[in-house]
Amino acid sequence: NSGEYAILEYGHPFCGVGEEYREDYETTGKEAGKLYLNGELVTNLVIPDGVTEIGELAFLNCSSIETITIPSSVTHIGDNAFYGCINLESITFGGTQNEWNKCCGEYLFSYPCTIKCKDGNILITVE
Repeated sequence: NSGEYAILEYGHPFCGVGEEYREDYETTGKEAGKLYLNGELVTNLVIPDGVTEIGELAFLNCSSIETITIPSSVTHIGDNAFYGCINLESITFGGTQNEWNKCCGEYLFSYPCTIKCKDGNILITVE
């Protein structure tokens, strides 16, 4: 109960495409690759203040997400956290560009995205 939280590592069950999630898809009726919270499709994801880490592969292949707001309390984002998010256009980060660069893992994105920081934007380009 330290007030610190983490987004579940290795993906949300409705985003991952691995075989281990097939049963969840069949029993819930939710589409693979889309993020649902409390039965609602998430397009604009807001990470709560106080979260300190977004785990590796956390939102892998979540095609429903268009924007994400991440507070400055996040100090680590795991590898491939947003990989395969084909509709993700922008992330608003509560910290600076330098803080963003320090907290990021490798291969976060597989599509272009704009990171909006307090002191300016970072354009992510993918080859």
